[in-house]
Parts: sequence; structure tokens; C-alpha cells
Amino acid sequence: MPSSLNVPILPISALLDPLSCGEDLVQNANRVAELAPSLCLGCADYHIRRAVQRAAGVGLSVAHDRAKIIRLIIDFLTTFPPGEQTPISIVIPGSADTGILSTCAHAAASLGLAMLNRCRFTVIDRCPTPLTLCREFADRYGISLETCQGDLNSPAFSFEAELVVVHSLLRFIAPDSQVTLMGMLGSRLSRRGRIIFSNAIRSGDSSETRGETRKHEFVNRLVDQLVESNTLNIRESRQDLRSRLRRSMEEGFARPGEIRTPDEAIILFEKAGLKVINQETIQNEIELGPSNTISRQRFLAVLESISPKWQKAK
Repeated sequence: MPSSLNVPILPISALLDPLSCGEDLVQNANRVAELAPSLCLGCADYHIRRAVQRAAGVGLSVAHDRAKIIRLIIDFLTTFPPGEQTPISIVIPGSADTGILSTCAHAAASLGLAMLNRCRFTVIDRCPTPLTLCREFADRYGISLETCQGDLNSPAFSFEAELVVVHSLLRFIAPDSQVTLMGMLGSRLSRRGRIIFSNAIRSGDSSETRGETRKHEFVNRLVDQLVESNTLNIRESRQDLRSRLRRSMEEGFARPGEIRTPDEAIILFEKAGLKVINQETIQNEIELGPSNTISRQRFLAVLESISPKWQKAK
């Protein structure tokens, strides 16, 4: 479903803020709490937890690597000569909220309104909740967006992309399907297309699990404070919200497709017919109050297809 290109409600300057990239995390949390119970397909706990915890302000997901992803997108977009008018297709497969769409839009807007207007964004997800958030975000800034609901491997999804941004997706994909999915995304790249890939590295050892539990407990206390101050307007009871957060945390420990090491990701890319252009392992320190810090790693890579569809068609 394409987003309507209305006159932007918010000025483009809000999109240019490098920290928020135009997102209002409290507004997002309140909106997700309103939408998810009726729209989500068994994933309301996850979407509500993610939204309220991002609103609490502790580094989660895109906060770890947003600046680096912005730089990579800007570097890629500058390979398109300014005088060209052809659209640039940017596809986001799997999206928990507006985090990656806003990051991509910020990068494009950083190169000027003409570049932003050339970009055609597509967000694909099985759940309508993040797709609704993304459409509303796009409408606020006059961004060209199409949303597609359904399974990523569905043959109904036919696209050719200049850029695909795969962020925190493989955690939700069973290992025996990851190669097929990444290979499919590579096959959809245009002649100069690239994939920007970012994923947490999770060893699964006991110290990491304990640290993750401490993180959730700390963030949940911050969420309690936001609810008590009426900053977050959650309709359900605080007890029900706590239950959601607890259930979602427990589910998070059992994601089917965790990447354990950077080498594991590189082997996966090779099997999927993807070549690594550059790569980086990012170390993040997350503060959980005074003298309480945990370390987390992410693996970031730029990929190209070894045998893209346009080459096979020669």
C-alpha cells in the first residue's frame, strides 16, 4: 500500500536531526500500545516492549549503529550523479517500527531534498503494526513509501532494489532459511545494488544472558517511571504491561536465528552468493546506572551479489 504524498506536517529539519532522525519515540510507544493489541499477529508483546523501551532512552538496536549506517547510506547514495532523475529504490525487509525507515530517510535528506525525493522506500513485514507506523511517519515528512504485508519469501513480492537494509532480521529467521532469504535479497539487487547488513552478535553464554536480564530489568524500571508520570499513555494496567514485557523478554532468549560470531555471518553470505565489500564489528557499552555496564557486539557489512539477476539475464 503506497503512502500518500501529502504536504509534510513536520519540517524537513526535524528529519535532519542525527539522533532522532525525525522519530518521536514517546509518540511511537503510545501509538504502538494503541495499535498492537488489535493489529498484531501474535507479536503484540514484542512490538509494545520494543516501543516503550526505546522511549525509555536506553540504547537498543538501531541506537547502536545508526550513525555508521547513515554514513554507509550517504556514501552509497553519492555514487548516483546529482543530475540523474531516475528513482532510487530502498527496501527494508522486516521492520519492528520506524527506526530503519527514519535512518534511511535521514541519510537521503542529508544530501538534500532532491535526493530524498528520488528515493522510493519499501518496507516489508508480516505484521501490520510497524507498517502502519511507517506509513504515518512517511506521511509526516512527505516521503515516498510503499508497505507490503506478508512473508518475505512469498513469490508475490517482486522488486528490484538499489539498496536493501537488513537490520536485526536474521534473529527471527530459522537457520535453514537464512541462506535462502539472503540469496533472494541479493538476487533482487540492481546493477549497482548493495545490501547493508547489521545484526547483533550473541554468543548465548550465561554471562551474556545475565547481562541481558539486568538490561531488561533496568529498562523496565524506567518504563514504570514513564507510565507513572503519564509520559506514556498505556491503556492497559501496569500489571498487564509488566506481564507483556516479561513474556517478550523470555521470548527474546529463544529467537531461532541468532548469529554467534562474525565468521558465522560471513559463511552465511558466501552460501547465499553474496560478496562482502566491507565489514566492521561494533562494540557497544550500555550503561545501566552507576557502575553497571554491559557490553554488546554488532556485525555490520556491505554486500553485493556475486551473480545478480541482471547479470544472469545477459
